[in-house]
Amino acid sequence: RWQAEEAYAIIETFTTSEVPEQTKLLATAAAYEGYALTLIGEGFCEATVNVGPLMQPSDVLKMAEERFTKAIELAGSAGDNDILNMAYVGRARVRLDLGNTSGAAADAGKIPKDFVKNATYSTASTRRNNLIYDYNHRQIMVSVDPRFRELEVQGTPDPRVPVSDAGRLGHDGVTDLWFQELYPEAGSPIPLATWDEAQLIIAEAGGGQA
Repeated sequence: RWQAEEAYAIIETFTTSEVPEQTKLLATAAAYEGYALTLIGEGFCEATVNVGPLMQPSDVLKMAEERFTKAIELAGSAGDNDILNMAYVGRARVRLDLGNTSGAAADAGKIPKDFVKNATYSTASTRRNNLIYDYNHRQIMVSVDPRFRELEVQGTPDPRVPVSDAGRLGHDGVTDLWFQELYPEAGSPIPLATWDEAQLIIAEAGGGQA
């Protein structure tokens, strides 16, 4: 979060002649800070930003919404549809968190079909590895919760949660080791914002049979 905020502040000190893609870069930084704030707001009972006052989750999520709104404005100006859609999905998510169902559905409805914004990973260095794969398959530090093993939908394996029994114990020598297979390699990407999520947000916001 701080890196995105700091990058935004530094980029803003230059002119567009010095940084031709300044608007696009500012939009990108704002969007990623929005996602960082979203995770903080969704994951913690209380939080503080830059040693500021203690905030409730709703306050943090409102900050995230502000960052997404800024990213949407900037990405629109820059003509960057990738960041624009990423920010719309993010804002739809926090608006749903905040109980603004109409706003959430409106944002989610703007996402083009099959849109995917991935968090990318690589085998070029361990720092760029997908850590879900690494902790589970390589370091065997984590396993799959029993509730998510061998799930079925109408009698067939659920393709959304592919897992396999490693047939051994994890590194603690006690826990049965199960592998997640959703990210099968150290370089596997993880979807950050998608049309699929946008559709689920629309469904949750609308509720009922629709």
